[in-house]
Amino acid sequence: MSIWQTLSSINVNDHTESKGNLTYLSWAWAWAVTKQHYPEATYAFLANEIHKDETMTVHCIVTIEGISHEMWLPVMDHRKNAVKNPNAFQINTAKMRCLTKGLSMHGLGSYIYAGEDLPKGEPEKTYEQWCQENNTTFEREIMKSADFRKLYVNEGESN
Repeated sequence: MSIWQTLSSINVNDHTESKGNLTYLSWAWAWAVTKQHYPEATYAFLANEIHKDETMTVHCIVTIEGISHEMWLPVMDHRKNAVKNPNAFQINTAKMRCLTKGLSMHGLGSYIYAGEDLPKGEPEKTYEQWCQENNTTFEREIMKSADFRKLYVNEGESN
């Protein structure tokens, strides 16, 4: 099964949040489920693009099994307006939304961007079923993630 077939068949609806007329997928859940299927998957944030009007666009590249997709996203407020001189929190939020957008280019949650309610075809098993079968929890899996440890536990940094 291709990466697209695998990831696009996963129902992400229980892991989304709606704000206004937009639906957001939890980046932490999206990354964890991607790593369950593709442990070698990676992502990287590229240089932020600062525009003449003092707004900013963030860029992320997601690579799975040698296939890379780059995505971009403006730093926006809750009304979908570009933010002038964004602060660190706004930039961080945009980066993580950009990551989930990049994952959608590989199939995960792509139907959200198409305005659909459900993925085409039912998933082979839900993430929750996988966790039960493997006697683990989402929280335990995300805490084991090297990216999580690097970001939130400062593992790997020299002091």
